Amino acid sequence: MTLFPRPVARASLPTIRRVRSGALRRVAVFVLCACGVAAAAELEAYRDLLSRGDVAGLAALLQQSGPVTPGGPRDATLLHLACSYHHAREQPAMVRVLLAAGADPAARDARGLTPLHWAAGYGCAQCASLLLSAKAPVDAPSDSGRTPLFTATREIVPLLLTAGADPGARDAEGNVALHFNAHEGLLAPGVNVRNRAGLTPLHHAALRGDRERVRWLLDRGADPALETTAPFEHRDGVLAEAFDPVHRFDPGQRLLDLARWQHERAKWSTGRFAPVMELLDSVTPRRGLLRR
Repeated sequence: MTLFPRPVARASLPTIRRVRSGALRRVAVFVLCACGVAAAAELEAYRDLLSRGDVAGLAALLQQSGPVTPGGPRDATLLHLACSYHHAREQPAMVRVLLAAGADPAARDARGLTPLHWAAGYGCAQCASLLLSAKAPVDAPSDSGRTPLFTATREIVPLLLTAGADPGARDAEGNVALHFNAHEGLLAPGVNVRNRAGLTPLHHAALRGDRERVRWLLDRGADPALETTAPFEHRDGVLAEAFDPVHRFDPGQRLLDLARWQHERAKWSTGRFAPVMELLDSVTPRRGLLRR
């Protein structure tokens, strides 16, 4: 048994550096993880306040912590989220509080949508007005090239047009807002405006089984005899994108052809395309003596 411990050899400088760098790395990882947990908790707190329409709580948390970075669903900012909750009184107030705290009205989510896209799509006219007053870009294109006018509700369309939105702006497929929306102010490009594959707004309405919009377009001079001019793809958009099949069509598709195709697929389930098919069948010129 030794009375004294053996002397420990002095560690070399590179060894000391490795130990220190390893320790620092572990500390850094711990700090980052802790910050990540804190940020996630803070975001969840913000989302809870927004979902409940708690304007006072939102203002207090903003004063204490400041706006958090994107990290909500689809990388949405707090301003995006505020435009998506339906609180008749509180929703505009939440948007106002966030803008006053420095939230960016031109921020984009994972699909390139701005808060104005969200406000227009959810139909919050006061939110859209506040965003436009804060210099939100009225014609900001999403990743697919669609401006807020493409998916705006009827109440929001006049507001966007007054702010200078372009009804002739086209998305990546050559569509204009009239391909997806029905409003007198969107008729500027013409009721029979075509996208790159030759689809008119009436083609789109037929594919979606929207009888009201089909009738609206026909009443304004849409031509039911027009055919598509190039191959195109269609996804119904009912299921999640990973499960929703893509259907491919050759050129030469008429409105009636597309409505009949949809009807054949749905006649034993919902049958919801029957009214559109019947309407188009009554107005489509015949190709022969006995057939459309």
